[in-house]
Amino acid sequence: MHPVLYAGSNPIITRSLSGADISKFLVFTPNTFIAFSSAFSVKSALNSLSIDGSISLEYASSMAFSSNILYWLFPSFIMSFFIFNLNVFADDIELKSKSAILYNMTDDKVLYEKNADQEVYIASLTKMMTALVAIENIKDFNQKVVVTSDMLKDVTYDLSVAGFNVGNILTYDEILYGIILKSGADATEIAAYSISGSEKDFVKLMNQKAEEIGMNNSHFSNVIGIEGDNHHSTARDVMKLVKYAFQNKKFKEVFGTKTYKNMNGPLKRITDSSTFNMDYVKGAKTGFTDDAGLCLATYANNGTTEFISVTIGAPYKEKNENIVDTKNLYEYYFGNYDYVKILDKGDTLVNLKSEYGKEYNIKSDRSVKEYLKKTVSKDDLKYEYKGKTIVEKGTKKGDKIGTLYISYNGETLDTINITSPEDIKFDFKFYVKEHKVQFVLLTFIATVFVLFINLRRIKK
Repeated sequence: MHPVLYAGSNPIITRSLSGADISKFLVFTPNTFIAFSSAFSVKSALNSLSIDGSISLEYASSMAFSSNILYWLFPSFIMSFFIFNLNVFADDIELKSKSAILYNMTDDKVLYEKNADQEVYIASLTKMMTALVAIENIKDFNQKVVVTSDMLKDVTYDLSVAGFNVGNILTYDEILYGIILKSGADATEIAAYSISGSEKDFVKLMNQKAEEIGMNNSHFSNVIGIEGDNHHSTARDVMKLVKYAFQNKKFKEVFGTKTYKNMNGPLKRITDSSTFNMDYVKGAKTGFTDDAGLCLATYANNGTTEFISVTIGAPYKEKNENIVDTKNLYEYYFGNYDYVKILDKGDTLVNLKSEYGKEYNIKSDRSVKEYLKKTVSKDDLKYEYKGKTIVEKGTKKGDKIGTLYISYNGETLDTINITSPEDIKFDFKFYVKEHKVQFVLLTFIATVFVLFINLRRIKK
């Protein structure tokens, strides 16, 4: 699993490094100069870059810095202009990720999606399912687990690890934080073996859980996220996973933790670095393989609303494009959207009549807000009533008689059931009041008729 760092954009030489092999390296890009000295370990480098796995550095043989300076600066300027001004131009947000989804968790509404149902590799996002299944099958999070060689036999040098070794005695809490905070392949295998006896049996639980959640386009074949036969998911399914998992208090606690101290010292959330400067993001999980690209799932809260974002298949060139994509999504919606009032308390919903002619002005008993563009007003919305306009005798108070649909740009925002305000029955007094002319005329005719009859009798 090799994340790639580019020096410029020319074809360059690749050298793979892992463990303590990295002593010192420099990464130059048009916008960035990053230096790592021998005092930093591989894991420190990975934390700074907000990625997981071992690292491949691509060095230019000459770095080509003698090239025309405009070659470097002009494309960089243009890219920066579009990235940081994306939310100014249009709703059609351009993302580098192959698939993505942004979900308003508070309102149960998808705000944005791109190829959200396309089956893709999800790399270490898999570990969220591993952690969830583990949590649901652990009775005591302080229970001790002894690490065996069988547990670590499939953990290869090129995988990100939490630093656990054979013979270590760990609590389940340490294992879980190792899975989420450090994306540790060792921690996932330890969890699988200690709970189910083997990775194969644990994966069966993962697939059962996927089916239960409704992850209809997902299947797992391992606990780590390594590409293999029938190991895939979609952005929408990953969103469903996070949504479901957040109903679990323990998962939410682990996912939202920034640091945790275990036997090897403090664990720091991979995304808690200078490159991930989004205070509203309260939890995150990264993933990377060559085939999956850069992946990122996050939970965010801007003070009024909870969100889940998933980006999959972003390239790694000059920036961690999964982070750029995620930030662009959030900041576009935070900057341009808010809760807009689509109904005020007391607004007339519909005017109805009983079959006897009594009129009813049905009003809203509450205010209704919807997460929309800030520029949207009531005048931009469509209010359409479908149902009865004449309420028949025998209708009881509370009986549904129709539905009001509120929509914007062809999308239904809300539906409100319209119910009968009272029992509908014949009301003689109301009938007389509403049909005065007819009643007087009828009375007059009846009176004349009676007089006519009486006059005939008198004559006889």
